Amino acid sequence: MKKNAIMAAVVLGTCGFVYASPNTAITSDTASVDTLETRMIDTTTILTPDTATLAYHDTTMTAIDTVATLDTMATADEWKKTTDGMWAGQDNTWFKIDKASSRIKWSKDGKKWQDSKDQAWRDKDGKWITIQDSKLKWSADQAIWAEVPEWTWQGTNGNWYKLDENWNLWVKDKV
Repeated sequence: MKKNAIMAAVVLGTCGFVYASPNTAITSDTASVDTLETRMIDTTTILTPDTATLAYHDTTMTAIDTVATLDTMATADEWKKTTDGMWAGQDNTWFKIDKASSRIKWSKDGKKWQDSKDQAWRDKDGKWITIQDSKLKWSADQAIWAEVPEWTWQGTNGNWYKLDENWNLWVKDKV
Protein backbone atom coordinates (compact mmCIF):
# COMPACT_ATOMS: atom_id res chain seq x y z
CA MET A 1 0.00 0.00 0.00
CA LYS A 2 1.32 3.46 -0.81
CA LYS A 3 2.42 5.24 2.33
CA ASN A 4 1.42 8.69 1.11
CA ALA A 5 -2.07 7.62 0.09
CA ILE A 6 -3.30 6.28 3.42
CA MET A 7 -5.77 8.05 5.64
CA ALA A 8 -7.66 7.01 8.71
CA ALA A 9 -11.39 7.41 8.87
CA VAL A 10 -13.28 7.11 12.12
CA VAL A 11 -17.01 6.48 11.96
CA LEU A 12 -18.97 6.11 15.19
CA GLY A 13 -15.91 4.98 17.11
CA THR A 14 -14.74 2.37 14.61
CA CYS A 15 -11.45 2.90 12.83
CA GLY A 16 -10.58 1.92 9.29
CA PHE A 17 -7.98 2.78 6.70
CA VAL A 18 -8.99 3.95 3.27
CA TYR A 19 -6.70 3.78 0.25
CA ALA A 20 -7.29 6.62 -2.16
CA SER A 21 -5.38 7.70 -5.20
CA PRO A 22 -6.20 11.08 -6.79
CA ASN A 23 -9.57 11.18 -8.53
CA THR A 24 -10.69 7.97 -6.80
CA ALA A 25 -14.11 7.93 -5.20
CA ILE A 26 -14.52 6.49 -1.70
CA THR A 27 -17.65 5.11 -0.05
CA SER A 28 -18.01 2.88 2.95
CA ASP A 29 -19.69 0.19 0.84
CA THR A 30 -16.43 -1.13 -0.54
CA ALA A 31 -13.73 0.42 1.66
CA SER A 32 -12.53 -2.44 3.82
CA VAL A 33 -9.07 -3.38 5.07
CA ASP A 34 -8.98 -6.47 2.84
CA THR A 35 -9.86 -4.71 -0.42
CA LEU A 36 -8.21 -1.31 -0.15
CA GLU A 37 -6.02 -1.49 -3.23
CA THR A 38 -8.00 -3.80 -5.46
CA ARG A 39 -11.52 -2.42 -5.72
CA MET A 40 -12.96 0.52 -7.58
CA ILE A 41 -15.69 2.01 -5.49
CA ASP A 42 -18.86 3.97 -6.08
CA THR A 43 -18.82 7.71 -5.83
CA THR A 44 -19.63 9.75 -2.76
CA THR A 45 -16.77 12.23 -2.94
CA ILE A 46 -14.16 12.53 -5.67
CA LEU A 47 -10.63 13.05 -4.37
CA THR A 48 -8.43 15.37 -6.39
CA PRO A 49 -5.12 17.02 -5.45
CA ASP A 50 -7.11 20.10 -4.44
CA THR A 51 -9.62 18.19 -2.30
CA ALA A 52 -8.76 18.69 1.35
CA THR A 53 -11.40 16.53 2.99
CA LEU A 54 -13.28 13.34 2.38
CA ALA A 55 -16.81 12.96 3.63
CA TYR A 56 -16.89 9.37 4.89
CA HIS A 57 -20.49 8.20 4.71
CA ASP A 58 -21.98 4.92 5.87
CA THR A 59 -24.96 4.11 3.66
CA THR A 60 -26.88 2.68 6.60
CA MET A 61 -26.88 6.10 8.25
CA THR A 62 -28.76 9.16 7.19
CA ALA A 63 -25.98 11.73 7.56
CA ILE A 64 -22.28 12.13 7.09
CA ASP A 65 -20.69 11.26 10.40
CA THR A 66 -17.00 12.13 10.11
CA VAL A 67 -14.81 14.26 7.93
CA ALA A 68 -11.19 13.12 7.72
CA THR A 69 -8.38 15.44 6.70
CA LEU A 70 -6.19 14.45 3.78
CA ASP A 71 -3.25 16.83 4.31
CA THR A 72 -0.67 14.08 3.92
CA MET A 73 -2.09 12.54 0.75
CA ALA A 74 0.20 13.39 -2.15
CA THR A 75 2.14 12.01 -5.07
CA ALA A 76 5.45 13.21 -6.50
CA ASP A 77 3.84 16.00 -8.53
CA GLU A 78 1.54 17.27 -5.77
CA TRP A 79 2.17 19.72 -2.97
CA LYS A 80 2.30 18.34 0.57
CA LYS A 81 2.48 20.32 3.78
CA THR A 82 5.77 19.93 5.63
CA THR A 83 5.76 18.84 9.24
CA ASP A 84 8.91 20.73 10.25
CA GLY A 85 8.61 23.87 8.10
CA MET A 86 12.24 23.63 6.96
CA TRP A 87 13.68 24.07 3.48
CA ALA A 88 17.16 23.55 2.04
CA GLY A 89 19.40 26.51 1.35
CA GLN A 90 22.91 26.86 0.01
CA ASP A 91 25.95 25.36 1.75
CA ASN A 92 23.95 22.69 3.61
CA THR A 93 22.01 25.34 5.52
CA TRP A 94 18.38 24.86 6.55
CA PHE A 95 15.86 27.67 6.90
CA LYS A 96 12.45 28.11 8.49
CA ILE A 97 10.12 30.97 9.43
CA ASP A 98 9.48 31.58 13.10
CA LYS A 99 5.80 32.50 12.90
CA ALA A 100 5.75 34.02 16.39
CA SER A 101 8.44 36.59 15.56
CA SER A 102 7.99 36.64 11.74
CA ARG A 103 11.74 36.10 11.49
CA ILE A 104 13.73 33.84 9.19
CA LYS A 105 15.89 31.36 11.10
CA TRP A 106 18.80 29.27 9.83
CA SER A 107 20.53 26.12 11.05
CA LYS A 108 23.33 23.82 9.95
CA ASP A 109 21.92 20.79 11.79
CA GLY A 110 18.15 21.46 11.91
CA LYS A 111 18.28 21.60 15.71
CA LYS A 112 20.02 24.79 16.80
CA TRP A 113 18.40 27.83 15.16
CA GLN A 114 19.59 31.44 14.86
CA ASP A 115 18.09 34.58 13.34
CA SER A 116 19.27 35.12 9.79
CA LYS A 117 21.35 38.32 9.82
CA ASP A 118 20.03 39.60 6.50
CA GLN A 119 16.62 37.87 6.85
CA ALA A 120 17.05 36.28 3.42
CA TRP A 121 18.06 33.02 1.76
CA ARG A 122 19.04 32.01 -1.77
CA ASP A 123 17.17 29.70 -4.12
CA LYS A 124 18.68 27.18 -6.54
CA ASP A 125 19.34 29.93 -9.12
CA GLY A 126 21.03 32.20 -6.57
CA LYS A 127 18.17 34.70 -6.20
CA TRP A 128 17.78 36.23 -2.76
CA ILE A 129 14.38 35.65 -1.12
CA THR A 130 13.01 37.54 1.87
CA ILE A 131 9.82 38.69 3.55
CA GLN A 132 8.93 42.37 3.07
CA ASP A 133 5.60 44.01 3.87
CA SER A 134 4.12 40.58 4.71
CA LYS A 135 4.94 39.32 1.20
CA LEU A 136 7.51 36.92 -0.16
CA LYS A 137 9.92 38.82 -2.41
CA TRP A 138 13.05 38.02 -4.38
CA SER A 139 15.96 39.83 -5.97
CA ALA A 140 19.05 39.05 -8.00
CA ASP A 141 21.05 41.88 -6.39
CA GLN A 142 19.25 42.63 -3.07
CA ALA A 143 18.50 46.13 -4.40
CA ILE A 144 15.35 45.70 -6.50
CA TRP A 145 12.74 43.36 -5.03
CA ALA A 146 9.64 41.82 -6.66
CA GLU A 147 6.97 39.54 -5.25
CA VAL A 148 7.73 35.86 -5.81
CA PRO A 149 5.12 34.42 -8.21
CA GLU A 150 2.75 32.13 -6.29
CA TRP A 151 5.29 32.34 -3.40
CA THR A 152 7.09 29.37 -4.96
CA TRP A 153 10.82 28.74 -5.37
CA GLN A 154 13.18 25.85 -6.04
CA GLY A 155 15.50 24.89 -3.20
CA THR A 156 19.14 24.04 -3.64
CA ASN A 157 18.23 20.36 -3.19
CA GLY A 158 15.98 20.47 -6.29
CA ASN A 159 12.68 20.33 -4.38
CA TRP A 160 10.06 22.99 -5.00
CA TYR A 161 8.75 24.93 -2.01
CA LYS A 162 5.91 27.36 -1.49
CA LEU A 163 4.48 29.33 1.39
CA ASP A 164 0.77 29.86 1.88
CA GLU A 165 -0.94 32.96 3.31
CA ASN A 166 -0.44 31.60 6.86
CA TRP A 167 3.31 31.03 6.26
CA ASN A 168 2.90 27.25 6.19
CA LEU A 169 5.54 25.56 4.06
CA TRP A 170 4.57 23.14 1.29
CA VAL A 171 6.96 20.96 -0.73
CA LYS A 172 6.88 19.20 -4.06
CA ASP A 173 9.64 16.63 -4.36
CA LYS A 174 11.91 16.77 -7.37
CA VAL A 175 10.87 14.38 -10.10
